[in-house]
Amino acid sequence: MLGRLFKPQRQEPHEIKNDRLPQPSKGKILLVDDDPHLRELIRLTLEGKGYTVREGQDGSEVGSLVREWSPDLVVLDGNMPNMDGFDALKQLRTHRATAKLPVIMLTMRSTQVDMLTGYRFGAQEYLTKPIALEQLVVAVKRLLGTR
Repeated sequence: MLGRLFKPQRQEPHEIKNDRLPQPSKGKILLVDDDPHLRELIRLTLEGKGYTVREGQDGSEVGSLVREWSPDLVVLDGNMPNMDGFDALKQLRTHRATAKLPVIMLTMRSTQVDMLTGYRFGAQEYLTKPIALEQLVVAVKRLLGTR
């Protein structure tokens, strides 16, 4: 009897486009560099690859940004005005909660001594500017284990 009262309506299937659905983030990346143009370029590149990016402009901000946001990876410039990336990296390594946080140094400082210092302070990757952005993306994917 209910079948006579309620006639089911035929519905056409709707095509769902993936570009309209929010995709889960591949990881949270803290990007700290004093150059706003480079930060924007890197942020747009990483966001385009599916990462969530938050920005800082000086090494002195790293500790508080990491505590409040808990990123999965940090990209640090080596040369910044108040605190450089090397000192910020040293501070991260002295705290138990951030001692193993993956860090990529991205800097103009390209001597062998600078690179060895970055690795000695605990950077997992040391990249020099100017950089092909795909090189940074490859390093991020490797450290976060993403595709």
